[in-house]
Amino acid sequence: MAHNLAPGSLLIGRYRILSLAGAGGMGAVYKAADTQLGDRPVALKELSESGLTPVELAEATEAFKREALLLAELHHPGLPSIHDHFTTGGRWYLVMDFIEGETLEDYLHHAGRPGLPVAQVLRIAEHLCAVLDYLHHHVPPIIFRDLKPSNVMVTRAASGQSPDQFQLIDFGIARLFKPGQTHDTVSFGSSGYAAPEQYGKAQTTVRSDIFSFGALLHQLLTGIDPSITPFAFPPIQPYNAQTPPALEALILWMVQLDPSKRPPSVAVVSQELDQIVRQMHGVPPVIPPQQRAALAVPLAPISSMTWGPPPTAHLGPSARERRAPRGLVVLGSIGAALVVLCIVVQTCASALGQDIAAGQSAAATAAVQQADAQATETAQAVLDQAVTDANAHLSTDLNGLSSDVPSLATVPDFSSVLTSYANDWAQMQKDYQTEHTDYQQGCGPYGGNAITVRDDAIAVHDDLIAIQDDDIALGDDVRPFNSDIGSVQSDMQTVQSDWTTLQNAVAADGAGSVSAQFTSSDVNTAVSNAQKQVDASNKALKAAQASAKQYDTESGQKDTDAQNLADSMHC
Repeated sequence: MAHNLAPGSLLIGRYRILSLAGAGGMGAVYKAADTQLGDRPVALKELSESGLTPVELAEATEAFKREALLLAELHHPGLPSIHDHFTTGGRWYLVMDFIEGETLEDYLHHAGRPGLPVAQVLRIAEHLCAVLDYLHHHVPPIIFRDLKPSNVMVTRAASGQSPDQFQLIDFGIARLFKPGQTHDTVSFGSSGYAAPEQYGKAQTTVRSDIFSFGALLHQLLTGIDPSITPFAFPPIQPYNAQTPPALEALILWMVQLDPSKRPPSVAVVSQELDQIVRQMHGVPPVIPPQQRAALAVPLAPISSMTWGPPPTAHLGPSARERRAPRGLVVLGSIGAALVVLCIVVQTCASALGQDIAAGQSAAATAAVQQADAQATETAQAVLDQAVTDANAHLSTDLNGLSSDVPSLATVPDFSSVLTSYANDWAQMQKDYQTEHTDYQQGCGPYGGNAITVRDDAIAVHDDLIAIQDDDIALGDDVRPFNSDIGSVQSDMQTVQSDWTTLQNAVAADGAGSVSAQFTSSDVNTAVSNAQKQVDASNKALKAAQASAKQYDTESGQKDTDAQNLADSMHC
């Protein structure tokens, strides 16, 4: 597309274009001055509609709007702030902080030899950990999904000697993590940095960002662009001899193809980096040596064209993370197996093809066939295991559903608190009748009945307070009831998600030896029974709340009548 915003152009009477800062296939970024705020420098991110097909326009517009909405609610030193957005001349614009500096990609290009010094990489990692941890703790969590050097801006200190600050830019494919959703609406990212699950049907999670983070750190230390040979991460020390073994082991842990074998959170990565920094400076680790020995991540050697085994021991996921949707792990494993198969076959065929041309045709062909068979066997084993895992997950969650449902039937009619309402209301009616009788007797000798009627009104008011206490008791019953409802509904969603995952795993397994242990009837029956109990319990709750509302209304009126009756008696 043609970028025709010339320096000096004024948009919507406010933003004066200073220069073109960058351009891509569907838009551009300009440096501009906000004339209403003292010519403050800002970045104008532009999306043009010209030259786009309807599908491309819809996708680009959706990504543009998504970035605007995300940035508008985020506030962190490692993220640019959004100040405004508007459309004019058939183009969309975002107004953001203008970051003076260069991308981490450019910085690595002129400063890496071949990679950056370890201390500098650790400092960059510290900054990125902070911003990723902020995004992942957003409610709901935000998965960046496109962490790479060109999406990190570097601003250098006044001395110009070292990076001072780092900011993530380009939230075009970031997404909100939705527990229970088994896959992303869109699946893409940058080759070499995107985790295997971003190419399949699994939903991306925080561990997808951890994979990209590991790929980025590997590149910063070695200077090797992971997009050249995706999913192949050679040992780091031959390229950067100062790299501590613990740091190399951590990075190889982060780039495991199976999401379940990566660190469970950025917080764990940050803790490991902190221990590495402490060791480099001779500071005793926070975790005692004997405990760290049990938690240590062993270095798994990885050749330049293969992938190494996952660390045999690492900080495992927390109990909360173990309740994450099972489909993420299973479908991630399926996608990883298919990626492994493609890369092994293509790599072996390419390398051995040269031998064939050199006259070693028979041997090379046999080697290719052997490599193909081994890769197929490996991938098939992973797919078989995915079906086995899916069966186990569905079994576990069906049991969880069956154990949570009975809790909803323990107080289905709220009978105890409703009985209390009825008794307190009967007492209020009795006390009001007593007051009315005393009132009818008149003032009596010396007007003594006026005091009696006033006491009767106080008794009626005490009955009102008792009914209000019943309201509190009902609320005490409703809170755990709502919690039980939420647990059952969550169980139902998980079971349905498990069933979909199991079907996908069986389909991907093809001629594998493992089959589904459950049928759709098993799942539908369990979910249907749970839904019936949820509906019955919700109906009982609504009936109890309706009765409570009626008691509140009538008792309030009765209390008013009692006070008016007492006030009207003058002796």
